[in-house]
Amino acid sequence: MKRRVLAILCCFCLLLTGVPVSASASTFTVTKTPVGYSGAVLTADTAITAQTADTSLVTLTQTDANTITVDAVAGAVGVASVELTSSGTTQTVEVPVGYTTFLFDGDTLTV
Repeated sequence: MKRRVLAILCCFCLLLTGVPVSASASTFTVTKTPVGYSGAVLTADTAITAQTADTSLVTLTQTDANTITVDAVAGAVGVASVELTSSGTTQTVEVPVGYTTFLFDGDTLTV
Protein backbone atom coordinates (compact mmCIF):
# COMPACT_ATOMS: atom_id res chain seq x y z
CA MET A 1 0.00 0.00 0.00
CA LYS A 2 2.85 2.40 0.87
CA ARG A 3 4.52 1.71 -2.47
CA ARG A 4 1.31 2.46 -4.34
CA VAL A 5 0.89 5.83 -2.56
CA LEU A 6 4.55 6.64 -3.18
CA ALA A 7 4.19 5.70 -6.87
CA ILE A 8 1.10 7.93 -7.19
CA LEU A 9 2.94 10.84 -5.56
CA CYS A 10 5.92 10.37 -7.87
CA CYS A 11 3.66 10.30 -10.94
CA PHE A 12 1.90 13.44 -9.76
CA CYS A 13 5.24 15.23 -9.25
CA LEU A 14 6.41 14.16 -12.71
CA LEU A 15 3.19 15.52 -14.24
CA LEU A 16 3.72 18.86 -12.50
CA THR A 17 7.19 19.22 -14.00
CA GLY A 18 5.60 19.22 -17.47
CA VAL A 19 3.18 22.05 -16.69
CA PRO A 20 4.51 25.31 -18.15
CA VAL A 21 4.68 28.22 -15.75
CA SER A 22 5.19 31.66 -17.20
CA ALA A 23 5.22 35.11 -15.74
CA SER A 24 2.72 37.24 -17.56
CA ALA A 25 4.89 40.14 -18.65
CA SER A 26 3.08 42.93 -20.38
CA THR A 27 4.83 44.02 -23.57
CA PHE A 28 4.21 46.64 -26.18
CA THR A 29 5.39 47.16 -29.74
CA VAL A 30 7.25 50.31 -30.80
CA THR A 31 7.73 51.51 -34.37
CA LYS A 32 10.66 53.88 -34.98
CA THR A 33 10.39 56.12 -38.04
CA PRO A 34 13.64 58.05 -38.63
CA VAL A 35 13.32 61.71 -39.59
CA GLY A 36 16.45 62.30 -41.64
CA TYR A 37 19.40 62.87 -39.34
CA SER A 38 17.39 65.01 -36.94
CA GLY A 39 15.59 62.37 -34.84
CA ALA A 40 12.67 59.98 -35.10
CA VAL A 41 9.00 59.45 -34.40
CA LEU A 42 8.30 56.61 -31.95
CA THR A 43 4.81 55.10 -32.12
CA ALA A 44 3.53 52.39 -29.78
CA ASP A 45 0.47 50.17 -29.85
CA THR A 46 -0.48 51.45 -26.37
CA ALA A 47 -0.18 54.65 -24.33
CA ILE A 48 3.46 55.40 -23.49
CA THR A 49 5.60 57.88 -21.62
CA ALA A 50 9.22 58.66 -22.46
CA GLN A 51 12.34 60.00 -20.87
CA THR A 52 15.98 60.33 -21.82
CA ALA A 53 19.18 61.13 -19.99
CA ASP A 54 20.65 62.42 -23.28
CA THR A 55 19.14 65.93 -23.09
CA SER A 56 22.27 67.38 -24.70
CA LEU A 57 21.43 65.34 -27.84
CA VAL A 58 17.63 65.30 -28.11
CA THR A 59 14.37 66.75 -26.88
CA LEU A 60 11.20 64.68 -26.52
CA THR A 61 7.68 65.83 -27.39
CA GLN A 62 4.57 63.80 -26.59
CA THR A 63 2.42 64.19 -29.73
CA ASP A 64 -0.42 62.00 -28.43
CA ALA A 65 -0.78 59.13 -25.95
CA ASN A 66 0.94 56.67 -28.32
CA THR A 67 3.46 58.91 -30.13
CA ILE A 68 6.73 60.53 -29.05
CA THR A 69 8.71 62.82 -31.35
CA VAL A 70 12.48 62.83 -30.79
CA ASP A 71 14.20 65.96 -32.14
CA ALA A 72 17.95 66.55 -32.28
CA VAL A 73 19.41 69.51 -30.44
CA ALA A 74 21.03 71.88 -32.96
CA GLY A 75 24.55 70.68 -33.80
CA ALA A 76 24.28 67.50 -31.71
CA VAL A 77 25.85 64.26 -32.93
CA GLY A 78 25.46 60.94 -31.18
CA VAL A 79 23.06 58.17 -30.26
CA ALA A 80 20.38 59.01 -27.72
CA SER A 81 18.77 56.33 -25.56
CA VAL A 82 15.05 56.93 -25.10
CA GLU A 83 13.32 54.93 -22.39
CA LEU A 84 9.65 54.20 -23.13
CA THR A 85 7.29 53.00 -20.40
CA SER A 86 3.80 51.52 -20.62
CA SER A 87 1.93 49.76 -17.81
CA GLY A 88 5.10 49.18 -15.81
CA THR A 89 7.02 47.71 -18.77
CA THR A 90 10.06 49.57 -20.07
CA GLN A 91 11.79 49.44 -23.46
CA THR A 92 14.86 51.37 -24.56
CA VAL A 93 15.09 52.68 -28.12
CA GLU A 94 18.28 54.17 -29.56
CA VAL A 95 17.91 57.16 -31.86
CA PRO A 96 20.97 58.32 -33.83
CA VAL A 97 21.15 62.06 -34.49
CA GLY A 98 23.55 64.07 -36.59
CA TYR A 99 24.45 61.06 -38.75
CA THR A 100 23.23 60.13 -42.20
CA THR A 101 20.61 57.42 -41.66
CA PHE A 102 19.59 54.68 -44.04
CA LEU A 103 16.15 53.07 -44.12
CA PHE A 104 15.87 49.79 -46.04
CA ASP A 105 12.32 48.86 -47.08
CA GLY A 106 12.18 45.85 -49.36
CA ASP A 107 13.88 46.92 -52.58
CA THR A 108 14.12 50.62 -51.76
CA LEU A 109 16.69 52.60 -49.84
CA THR A 110 15.92 55.93 -48.21
CA VAL A 111 18.86 58.13 -47.15
